[in-house]
Amino acid sequence: MNFKDSLHISICMFELKIDETTFLKIKAYDELSDFCYNNFRRGDFIAVSGRLNDLNEVEIEFCEKL
Repeated sequence: MNFKDSLHISICMFELKIDETTFLKIKAYDELSDFCYNNFRRGDFIAVSGRLNDLNEVEIEFCEKL
């Protein structure tokens, strides 16, 4: 990815487990990606709010650890 032409400085991508068979692909950009990377660990319970993009990935606008 060429970040010189991108609107975003950093991207964090992970999967969020909803139940045993359902996973959502999550993307966070810039300050939110830094927050997710530094504060979330495998097994944490989190809340996210965002929108579904054309690739069926959730681009989060808000997140917090529960």
